[in-house]
Amino acid sequence: MRTKTYPFDVADFLKTDDDIHGFLREMAKTGSTDDFSQALNTAARAKGMTKIAKKWGCHGRAYTNRSQERLALALTRSMELFRLWGAA
Repeated sequence: MRTKTYPFDVADFLKTDDDIHGFLREMAKTGSTDDFSQALNTAARAKGMTKIAKKWGCHGRAYTNRSQERLALALTRSMELFRLWGAA
């Protein structure tokens, strides 16, 4: 008998801002910088990039994706520094 599998997406379980905050906090504590960068993308999907883009005043999908990539890179670099200093 074959085992039936279903796609799993963490973003489907991040319903509130508190859920997203806890998820990102845990990834910052326990994950690598790559894990944290991926967690930012997951959080953005859970929240809805359109809402985030409107809040930041960004328009257009390409602009939003580019901004998201830059933010993720900046945050992962900051996280690396915090870890070096023993803050995270």
